[in-house]
Amino acid sequence: MVAEWKEIVIGSATRGLELQGKKGDMPPGHNGPWNDPQTPVRNTAHWSLLFLEAFKHTGNEAFKDAALKAAGYLASHEARPMNATFYCRYAGSKDFCNGLIGQAWVIQALLYIGEHFQQHQYIDLAQEIFLLHEMDHSSGLWRIRNVDGSIGGISHTFNQQLWFAVMGVMLNKLQPNKTIEDRTNLFFAKMMDHLQLARSGRIIHVIGHVRLRYRIIKSVYRLYFNRHQREHQYLLEHGYHSFNLYAFALLYHSVPDHFIWKMGNVRNMLKRAIDYTKNPEFKATIQRNKYSSPYNPVGIEMACVLTVFKDYLEDSNIQEVREWSRLQLEQHYDHEQHLMNQNTSDPDTLSARLYEAGLILEKIG
Repeated sequence: MVAEWKEIVIGSATRGLELQGKKGDMPPGHNGPWNDPQTPVRNTAHWSLLFLEAFKHTGNEAFKDAALKAAGYLASHEARPMNATFYCRYAGSKDFCNGLIGQAWVIQALLYIGEHFQQHQYIDLAQEIFLLHEMDHSSGLWRIRNVDGSIGGISHTFNQQLWFAVMGVMLNKLQPNKTIEDRTNLFFAKMMDHLQLARSGRIIHVIGHVRLRYRIIKSVYRLYFNRHQREHQYLLEHGYHSFNLYAFALLYHSVPDHFIWKMGNVRNMLKRAIDYTKNPEFKATIQRNKYSSPYNPVGIEMACVLTVFKDYLEDSNIQEVREWSRLQLEQHYDHEQHLMNQNTSDPDTLSARLYEAGLILEKIG
C-alpha cells in the first residue's frame, strides 16, 4: 500500500510539473460542488505540498523548485492584492477569502514549505495571516478577515474553525507566539461546546450555539429545514465528516501531546465519529454525494485517520485502510493521466487534493 501511494504521489507530482504556470501558479478549480470561481491560490497551496512530498521521496530538484515556485506565488501581490488575507475566490455574493478555510489551506502550505526548506519568510507570512483573524473570546471562535482587511462575522462552520485552529497550533509549534497559543487554547477548551454529533455519530456542520438557536425557535427551524434542505444538510455533513476527522489526525500527528488528547470526551467523540464511517449507510452514500469523494477525498482522508489514530484509539485494521485507499483511487484516479480527476465536477481541485495522501506516507512511509 505504501509503495502504491508513493508511486501515485510521485507520478502525479511529475504531471503537475507540466501544469505549473510561469509564476508558480497551478490550475484553479471552482471549489467543487460550491461552484465558486477560484483564483489559483487554493490549488497552488495544495500542489506545493504534493511537490514537497514527491521531493521527500525522490530528492528530485525539479520537485523542490516547483514547491518553492508555488510558495513564491502564494507570497506574491497577486495572491494578496490588498496586503491582507489571500484572494481565493471571486464569487459574487460570498467573501473573496473563502472564510477561514481558504486561509487555513494556504497557511498549511506556507508552514510545511517554510519548515522543510528553512524558508522562514513563509512561516512569518503564515503567522501574519493567522494573527489578522480576531477571536470572539466569549465563544472562542474566530472572525473572518476579508481580502480588503475588513473584519467579517464569526464563521459558523465547524470544519473551518477546526482547521484554522489546527493550523494555529502547528504554527505555534514552529514559531511560538503567546497570542496564537492563547487563542488556540481557548478554542480547544471550548470546542466541545460547539461540536455536535448526530445520533449516528455524524459531525454536525453548523457550530453548536447556532444549532441550539434553531432548536429553540422551532417554527423557524421547520421553515428553514424543509425536507429538501434536511437532505442537503445530511449530505453536507456526510461529505465533510472525514474532512473534520482528517484535521484531528493532522493535529494528533503533529502535536501528540496537545491537551485535548487527555480529554475523555474528545476520545469518546472521535470513537463515535470513526465508528459512523463503518456504518454501511456511510459508504453507500458516498457514490451519490457530490460533497464526498468527488470533492472531499474521503478514501484518502479515512485511510489517514485510521492510520494516525490506531494507537490513540487502540483500534488498528490495516485492511480498512487498504479498502478506503482503494475506494478513492478506483473511483477517481486516472493512471494514464496521473491525476485524481475522474468522476468529479471539479477535476482541477480534486487533482490538487491528492496532497492529503502525504499524511499516510509521513506516518508509515
